[in-house]
Amino acid sequence: MIAFGPVPSRRLGRSLGINNIPFKHCSYNCVYCQLGETRYQHLKTADFYSPKQIFQSVQEKLQKLLEKNEKVDYLTFVADGEPTLDKNLGETIDLLRDLKVKIAVITNGSLLRSERTRNSLSNCDLVSLKIDSGFSAVWKRVNQPVDELNWEEFIFGLKAFAKNFNGQIITESMLVKGLNDSEENIESIAQFIGELRVTTAFISAPIRPPVKKWVTYPEESVFLKAYQIYSRNDKVPKVELLMNYEGNDFSIGEKVEEDFLAIISVHPMREDAVRDFLKKVHLSWGFIEDLLANKKITCLSYQNYQYFMRKNVNREE
Repeated sequence: MIAFGPVPSRRLGRSLGINNIPFKHCSYNCVYCQLGETRYQHLKTADFYSPKQIFQSVQEKLQKLLEKNEKVDYLTFVADGEPTLDKNLGETIDLLRDLKVKIAVITNGSLLRSERTRNSLSNCDLVSLKIDSGFSAVWKRVNQPVDELNWEEFIFGLKAFAKNFNGQIITESMLVKGLNDSEENIESIAQFIGELRVTTAFISAPIRPPVKKWVTYPEESVFLKAYQIYSRNDKVPKVELLMNYEGNDFSIGEKVEEDFLAIISVHPMREDAVRDFLKKVHLSWGFIEDLLANKKITCLSYQNYQYFMRKNVNREE
């Protein structure tokens, strides 16, 4: 399923997700990824779904939501891979403008070194950039980029995009304990973000089960320090901490199993959210037990919570 949700977004309100990339095509292999190891790591854009196919999926989903008077704040490209690997992304965005809903793209920024990719995002309302370090060595340890991507090209791409983009730019930086949470690294992120004309810089923690079991979030004092460092930068007008679970306001359509699996492919769901979902669709816990028995989903414990996600996620044992 291409269009899914809406899901509650800590950055965008109620977001109708667009998964425009087949499973785990990405240029990164982040240690904290909630979706598992990258299966196909590359920088080559390709034809995946046609713009018309994506448009029809989103239009159909949006129409059903409007009929139920459900609010949608953004149509958001938030794939289980890197959305800018879609060669037709710009054309798809142009088609979606007709739906009169704001459009956002969540990207790691790795393909912005290409002018074609930068242009493909020009018709968005908002672009969210992932920036976890201002140092090449730390970037490589945290995000584990594909070999042919170098730091200088990555930096150039983000700066070139920010210079010409007329929409809203936000950033998200994921802090991992012992990896990129030093004061020196946080200073480097804040300095870099200050060069990108951002409206809001988000500082986040890995709140869902990461692909690497050793990954955990820093102490609260680190986030307070990061907030203070970011806030001292006059070129970063707004700083927000994303340290908490965003809530259970998920939306499921008529195709219950298909919609549920589409959401947890991109957005692993906590047990309390699953139980709220079951109440909405008048199903028992047996629905989840059947999916577990048929190996369509899996359950993992993380930070004293149980999370449910698609079974085809590869992660560290």
